[in-house]
Amino acid sequence: MVRALPERGRIWIDVHDRVDPDLWLASREAGRDLAPADPAVAATGHRLDAAAAVFMEKPRMLANRTVQLSAMLAEIGLAEAPSALLERLTAAQRQIGGRGLYGEMCQHYFNARSQGLPPERALAVRIERGRAGR
Repeated sequence: MVRALPERGRIWIDVHDRVDPDLWLASREAGRDLAPADPAVAATGHRLDAAAAVFMEKPRMLANRTVQLSAMLAEIGLAEAPSALLERLTAAQRQIGGRGLYGEMCQHYFNARSQGLPPERALAVRIERGRAGR
């Protein structure tokens, strides 16, 4: 992939965009364009790789959905960093087992959080349901 400027102001990475998801997502979270060699970019890349191992979506879509979920939560007064969301949802899917759908996990998490559940309980409910569904 080409390491183009992340254009952190964009709200979505299109399939034809020439920006790496790890660079874009890390820059979005930092609130400024980061250099490709910034340690936060590498850490974000590791999070995306870990998520791609347990979800069916590719890193580009994982980054998009993570930013979308973070924005949706912020709109209802629940600020959660994209990196924390990605780690939490990936850990939950690992506990469920198999490969899941990240968009489905994000929607469940948002619904549970909007109903007042704290992050840990929102994910515990999803893990319980996911294990029961196997």
